[in-house]
Order: sequence, then C-alpha cells, then structure tokens
Amino acid sequence: MTRLRRSAPLTLTFELSEDRENDCSQITVKCGKMKVGFLLFTIYPTRIVVTDLEVGRRHQRRGYGRMMIRVLQAYASELHVPIELLSVRTSMVFYKKCGFKHNPKCPREKQELVWTPRRRKRKP
Repeated sequence: MTRLRRSAPLTLTFELSEDRENDCSQITVKCGKMKVGFLLFTIYPTRIVVTDLEVGRRHQRRGYGRMMIRVLQAYASELHVPIELLSVRTSMVFYKKCGFKHNPKCPREKQELVWTPRRRKRKP
C-alpha cells in the first residue's frame, strides 16, 4: 500500500444501491484515488443494519471510521430510524464512543448494538 500524501484531496462518497439483488449500500472514503475505507449497510423500512465497516490498517486512528458512522447517523436521523449492528468485542469501545448502546432486546452475549436518533423537540 502506498502512503497518503498530505496534499491529496479527501473524498467521501455516499452510494445508495438501487440494485434489488445487492441491497447493500455503502459509504466510501478515498484519498486521491486510493480507497481508505468503507461502510456497508442495508436499509429496511424500520431500521438500518451495518454489515461491515473497514478502514485500512495504515489509515486507522485518523477519524475515517467515525466520519463514515457520522454520515450514516445523519442519514438515519433524516429517515427517523435506528442503526443496528453486531460487533466483535474488540470494536465495542469504538462503537460506544460513536453513541451506540447495547440493544436491550438482545442478550448481552450477542453483542448487538443500536444507535437511536434523537427526537426533535416540537416548536410551540
């Protein structure tokens, strides 16, 4: 893998799949032409389910994963639906820092996390 140049432009793309066979949508981070990371998710009528989040080892701890999660959270807020995911134990701290909590509908050993958008206060 090549090193990122500091002058390379950072591009964040948000692609919603219209393909019925492959119902997975994705958010991708690129620096120049190099793909740095991606987040795969599926949109259901009542929730969004994250199926994969990956950032290249050389590009971790630079905020790319958090950036992709925030974009998805903004999208989920617009749709008024929660985000659900299954996490490996080593990633639990990362997701909890991003606002995810243990899903109360599942046993703790399942390690299912959920993020719920804040309800907007109605103006009188």
